[in-house]
Order: sequence, then structure tokens, then C-alpha cells
Amino acid sequence: MVDHGYPIAWGVGRHGPGDNVFAYFVDPFGVVIEYAAEVLQVDDSYRVRGPLEWTWPPGRTDHWGIAPPKTEALKHAQLAVPFASARAAL
Repeated sequence: MVDHGYPIAWGVGRHGPGDNVFAYFVDPFGVVIEYAAEVLQVDDSYRVRGPLEWTWPPGRTDHWGIAPPKTEALKHAQLAVPFASARAAL
């Protein structure tokens, strides 16, 4: 993506939930593309955690603490996709 003029919009970093390595890009149509690797495989022994357990120190945007903040282009692209509630989809 970078070689073709599409800079990393967020990442490279590691998510908390899923524990996967990620890099986000915005394609020519304004759609968010996430490349991910090493997604956590869960079984019955996995302990589900809530949102309060996935907080980072101030200024950190990922588990490793190396990913810069999301670009404005990524934030805009993410907000451009409307999500309907389950009730509205019925």
C-alpha cells in the first residue's frame, strides 16, 4: 500500500482484544483496510474481559505503545460507514 501512495493511517501496532498485529490504510474510495496477523485463537479456557480492562496509559493507542494516533483521514473514513442497530435491520 505504501509503495502505491497509500500511507499507514494507523499502526503498525498490536490490539488488546485479539492480540493481533495491525496496520490500517484508507483506500482510494475512502474505505478503511486493516491488515492483521497473529489473531488470538480462543478456546473454552479463555477469560473474556470487559472494556475497562482494555485501557492504555495516556497517549498510547495500542498494546505496544508504538503506534501513532489515527490520522484524520482514517477517523473520517471510519465515521463515513453508518451502522444500523439490530432493531433497524429487522
